[in-house]
Amino acid sequence: MGKRISVIMVMALFMAIGHDPAPLLAQGSGGVRLGEVVVTATRTEVPLEELGVSATVITSEEISQRQVTDVLELLRDVAGLTVVQSGSRGALTETYSR
Repeated sequence: MGKRISVIMVMALFMAIGHDPAPLLAQGSGGVRLGEVVVTATRTEVPLEELGVSATVITSEEISQRQVTDVLELLRDVAGLTVVQSGSRGALTETYSR
């Protein structure tokens, strides 16, 4: 079930930002602010403490501190998740969870 949650979370993150390989954090006033995204296997909102599985939360503060430019950079440091990109930016990217 943990693997399923991780895959669902990654898919939701990709859908939330779209399939555009443009930078996640736009510079200047043209940036887009996304609301909170809650992902569960039951499709109902459940507090993180009550999930019963491991989950990774990436906050906006963490994104700002790390100064990442795309989702791949965020996902590379998630425990249990492997991100493989074949080619340059915008090329095929695969994610694997253990």
